[in-house]
Amino acid sequence: MSSPLLEDGSCNVGVFCVQEVNDSNNNNSTGGLRCCYGLAIDLMLRVATDLHVSLQPYLVADGQFGQPRSGRWTGVVGDLIRGAAHVSFAPLSITSARAKLIDFSVPYFFSSISILSSSQQADIPLLAFLIPFSSELWAAIFISLNVTALAVALYEWHSPFGLNPWGRQRSKNFSLGSALWVVWGLLFSHLVAFKG
Repeated sequence: MSSPLLEDGSCNVGVFCVQEVNDSNNNNSTGGLRCCYGLAIDLMLRVATDLHVSLQPYLVADGQFGQPRSGRWTGVVGDLIRGAAHVSFAPLSITSARAKLIDFSVPYFFSSISILSSSQQADIPLLAFLIPFSSELWAAIFISLNVTALAVALYEWHSPFGLNPWGRQRSKNFSLGSALWVVWGLLFSHLVAFKG
């Protein structure tokens, strides 16, 4: 991967590399500096350090990995065959046609998705369902549910339109216990019979 240089001409991440550009008028290639980064660049730097060599990274002019066109190879494979490049660090697929012309290292895998997990299975605590929220939030939920149940019970007792619209003794028909039963049942997504 590559990105433009910063305003001061430096790279925020990665190393300097040349972006080759084909000049279609006189069939020459020119280039400008960019910042190259990623797994291939990290691997290239490690190999250069281990082998005590100096590498000058560049991006191929056509941006392709390489395929035969009119008897000539394009892209990375073409640069390797012509000797413009000595080595390539890229996620280059090994095909039989390419393998006849260039040597490949042992493949390595490119992926943007990785998941790390512990190999140990820890005992799950009994109150593990409480872990996602803080104790203050659980206290607020508990208090708000009980206040809501009290408000529902009072509203039912004083409403002209309730379970027993014009009758008396609504508090026995829909008690505070019934209101608590309904509100807590809704919290745990259960439908409950609330007429007491």
